Amino acid sequence: MSHYQQAIHTTTELALQTDKGIVLATSVLDALRHQHIILPTLDVVERICAEAITRTNQRIYSVLAKSLSGAHRHRLDGLLKRRDNSKTTWLAWLRQSPVKPNSRHILEHIERLKFWQALDLPQGIERLVHQNRLLKIAREGSKMTSAYLTKFEPLRRYATLVALAIDSTATVTDEIIDLHDRILGKLFNDAKKKH
Repeated sequence: MSHYQQAIHTTTELALQTDKGIVLATSVLDALRHQHIILPTLDVVERICAEAITRTNQRIYSVLAKSLSGAHRHRLDGLLKRRDNSKTTWLAWLRQSPVKPNSRHILEHIERLKFWQALDLPQGIERLVHQNRLLKIAREGSKMTSAYLTKFEPLRRYATLVALAIDSTATVTDEIIDLHDRILGKLFNDAKKKH
C-alpha cells in the first residue's frame, strides 16, 4: 500500500504537466522498476494514473479558483447568463468567429476582446498552472454549453471559465490580427486591379 501511495504521489506531480495516460503509465512502471518493485497488474497501474489525474484536476481547479475575488467570480458567472434581448449567452457570443474580413466584423471582434479584458483576471493567473493543462481545460470547456457549465461544482466551473477566458483572449487577438491582414490584402489587391 505504501508503494501504491508513493506511486500516486509521484504520478500526481507529473500529471500537473500532462494527463496523457501512456506518459503517466510509463512513468509509474519506470519508477517501480527503478525501485526494484515487482510490477503490478495493468488495472492497478490504471488506477494509480486515474487517481493521480483526479487529484491533479482538483489541485488545478483549486489553484485557479482560489486566486479569484468575489468580483471576479461574479463577472465569470455573468458569462453564463443570456445577453439582453437575445437567445444566446454572453459566452456563446464571445466564442463566435468572424465570418468575413470587413470593418464591421473586426469592430465586433474588438468588442469581444474588450469584453474578455474587462473580466480583469488576476495578473499572472495563467502562470499558476502548466500551459498544457490550462489548454486542455479550455478545450474541454469550449465544447460545453453554458447550461452544462452551470452544473459544475464551483471550483471546476470557475477554473474552466478562467481557462476559457485566457485561451479565448489569445484566440480573439489572433483573429483580429488575421482579419486586419486579410482586409489590407484585399485593399492592396483592389488597388492593383484598379492601377
